[in-house]
Parts: sequence; C-alpha cells; structure tokens
Amino acid sequence: MFCPSCGSQLADGAAFCPSCGTPLPGSAPASTQPGSAPAPPAGAYAQQPGSGSYQQPGAYQQPGAYQQPAAYGQTVVNVAAPQSNGMGTAGFVLALIGLFFSWVPLVGQAVWLVGLILSLVGLGREPRGLAIAGTIISLIGLILFIGLMGCVGIAALGTL
Repeated sequence: MFCPSCGSQLADGAAFCPSCGTPLPGSAPASTQPGSAPAPPAGAYAQQPGSGSYQQPGAYQQPGAYQQPAAYGQTVVNVAAPQSNGMGTAGFVLALIGLFFSWVPLVGQAVWLVGLILSLVGLGREPRGLAIAGTIISLIGLILFIGLMGCVGIAALGTL
C-alpha cells in the first residue's frame, strides 16, 4: 500500500503516512471524541504553539495542537536579526569624509566635527565597532587640524 499524497510505502493497517502525516482513507481515527485531534504518526515531531521548536512524541502537547512540520529531520534554527548602530556608522563615514577633506577650509572641519559628535553618541549603543573607529579617526583629524593651524600660525608669525 502506498500513500496517495507522497507515494511512500505504508504498513498494512496504517492510519497515517509516516513520511508526510496524511490521514489515510478507510482508516478509523485514533479517537472518535468530537473536537479531539488525530494522533500524530509514529516518529513524527509536534510543534508547540508559539514555541518555534519541535518536540519528540511523548513530550507534552496541548490537545489539538499537533502541527505537521515541513519535513522530518529538518532542523529549525531561530536566528536573531543583526543589530546596527546608525549613529556610529554615520559618525564613522563622516569622520572618514572629514579626514579626506581636511585640507578644504571649514568644510572638512565641519564634516569632521559632526562625525566626531555622531561617533561619540554611537559609543553608547550596541554594536560599538564603527563608533569606536569613527571616534579614533575623528581624533586623528583633530590632531591634523591642530598641526595645520600651528603651521599656519608659525608661517604667519614668520612673515611679520
């Protein structure tokens, strides 16, 4: 005898297909009480509502809560969504742009300052990687800015 749904070979007198869980025609349900769910096939996994995990037969199940998994032997893994730190990322990008345009008067310094502020705000959020990098790049930009202003000041004093 073969399952009409998936074509798997069935044992004589089986009420359900052991591969796909389809109730077989001509078989009596395991329970004839109204409102009760049929028993799952042998070796099937049952999912508890809202739990997101499958349990072996014999484990606790609420009456009528049996749900057929997509495929037997399939492992269900719940992966958390990756976190992002928008402030830290924006601070990092602006710190890089400010560093590259530090030779442009006022524009480079304004972008650098905004990058520094956003990076410092991003340090208070998770993940901190780009916020730390943006802060370090901003501090390098600050050192370059102070050095540039020192050179301009020395040059201005030398021409007097």
